[in-house]
Amino acid sequence: TYADYYIHTGDYKQAIPYLRKVIKHEMRRKQKAREWFLLGQLYEAIGSNREAYKAYSHVSRLAPPYQLDFNARIAMTEVLSAGQSKKMIGRLKRMAANDNNKDYLDQVYYAIGNIYLARKDTMNAIANYEKGHEKATRTGVEHGALLLKLGNLYWDIERYGDAQRIYNAALGMVDKDNKEYEQLSDRSKVLDELVPYTNAIQL
Repeated sequence: TYADYYIHTGDYKQAIPYLRKVIKHEMRRKQKAREWFLLGQLYEAIGSNREAYKAYSHVSRLAPPYQLDFNARIAMTEVLSAGQSKKMIGRLKRMAANDNNKDYLDQVYYAIGNIYLARKDTMNAIANYEKGHEKATRTGVEHGALLLKLGNLYWDIERYGDAQRIYNAALGMVDKDNKEYEQLSDRSKVLDELVPYTNAIQL
């Protein structure tokens, strides 16, 4: 109850010690895996990426349900240190080749893109985000997160035509409660006016 209270008030740092106590006394493996995942999210929210990575890695060790295991592996890529990237890319490519993941390819390529982005390899990051967008079989918040990151990258490197294409696709998939939604909406409107001119200049 303490952990839940602090999470709902946004005081994630205070919630962590209580959640650790819960995990210590938890006897159910499936529930313990969920709690480790939540702990990883809390560490990630306060910027403790190393601790977040450790928490997410505990999830897989508990043989959780497939979806939870999959999400933990994806989450690990967002808090990855540079030294672990090569091994993780290999693991994700094997996941992409697995038929069980055919409906989750957008998330797999999103994760690969995140690793390249952490290595400051923008072109490979973009290529993998684009592949994830192309292979997506569902529309939802996960696909929206990929599009938001890809659109922001295109905006930053001033590829405004591509940014417009991606932002327009993202608008229907990003939750209006998302803290980035307002910026997404504003940029999309700006680009609708700007892009005909930048396209003309490019031509």
